[in-house]
Amino acid sequence: MAIPSRAVCNSLEDLLISCSRMTNLPPTGLSKPLYPWLLWVLWTSRNQFLFEDKSFSETEMLTKAIRAAKEWQESLPPRK
Repeated sequence: MAIPSRAVCNSLEDLLISCSRMTNLPPTGLSKPLYPWLLWVLWTSRNQFLFEDKSFSETEMLTKAIRAAKEWQESLPPRK
C-alpha cells in the first residue's frame, strides 16, 4: 500500500480521498480498503496510550488493523 505524498494531501479530506483510491496488495488478503481499519486502530491505540499507558509498535498496529479488517470481511454474508 503506497502512502500518498504530502504534496498531494493538503487536508484530511484529500488524504481520505487518496486513501480510498488505493488498492490493497495480495499479502493482506483483503478485498476492501484497509485505511478505515488503520484509522480505527490508530484511534483506539491512542486511547489505550492515554488512558491505560499502553503503547504499540507500528507493526503491532498494522497487524491489528489487518486482523480486524479480515474479521469484518469474514463476518459479512457471501456476495451473490
